[in-house]
Amino acid sequence: MLERSLSLPGAVGLIVGFVVGGSIFVLTPELAGMTGPSLWLAYGLSAIPAVFASLYLIQIGGALPVTGSNYIAVTRWVSPSAGFSSSMATGIAMVSGNCLMAWGFAEYLAPYLPGIPITLNAVAVIVFFGIVNWFGSKLFEKIQIAMMAIFVLAMLMFGVGGILNADPAIQTPFLPKAQGRS
Repeated sequence: MLERSLSLPGAVGLIVGFVVGGSIFVLTPELAGMTGPSLWLAYGLSAIPAVFASLYLIQIGGALPVTGSNYIAVTRWVSPSAGFSSSMATGIAMVSGNCLMAWGFAEYLAPYLPGIPITLNAVAVIVFFGIVNWFGSKLFEKIQIAMMAIFVLAMLMFGVGGILNADPAIQTPFLPKAQGRS
């Protein structure tokens, strides 16, 4: 059985850091380029299935309060092969998410480390956090909580600043890719 060593703030910091790191800091520039002023609508619509997925995970965790409850639920209620497929999909998603966040972090570091390839920066980020995790979850937890606090503070600063300086004139066309389609 796995040791439960993360505190509630540590677990929240881990999940918020994963979601914030992947969706807001890494994907926003790309998504803003694709959607334009309707980016907030895209985020709002994507929150709908995320809420249902979260409710499912909360219910599974409550019904089967054991390590690996998602796997156990799927293998018992659907089939063992579906449980394996579900676990593999989760593993692939985690690895892909970590690579995406490492790449985004490396792109943010690139201006401060000129001449170093972004790929090397991304690998260094993964190795650094792997070493931090190797030294124990308590150190990892402290770093993750600090990073989450910085993320939230930055989002509040930019969010409030953006709202206070919003220019409605640049919000048109609201759906730039939909213009001229019949």
